[in-house]
Amino acid sequence: MQASGKNAGLGLALVSACAFGGSGVAAKPLIEAGLDPLHMVWLRVAGAALVLSPLAWRHRALVRRRPLLLAGFG
Repeated sequence: MQASGKNAGLGLALVSACAFGGSGVAAKPLIEAGLDPLHMVWLRVAGAALVLSPLAWRHRALVRRRPLLLAGFG
C-alpha cells in the first residue's frame, strides 16, 4: 500500500508539473488574441475547480473532521 501511495503522489506531481508548464503555452495565444490576463487567471481557476470538484466531493467529510488541514492548504 505504501508503494501505491508513493506512485500516486509521483503521478500527481508529474501531472501538476505538466499542467503548470503547459499553462503559459496555452495562455500566450489567447492573450495575444486580446484576452485580458485577468480573464486567463479566472479561466485557469475555473478549470481547476472543475477538475478538482469530484475529488473535493469525495473527501468532503475530511473538511469537517480536520478543518485546519483545509486552512493549511488555503
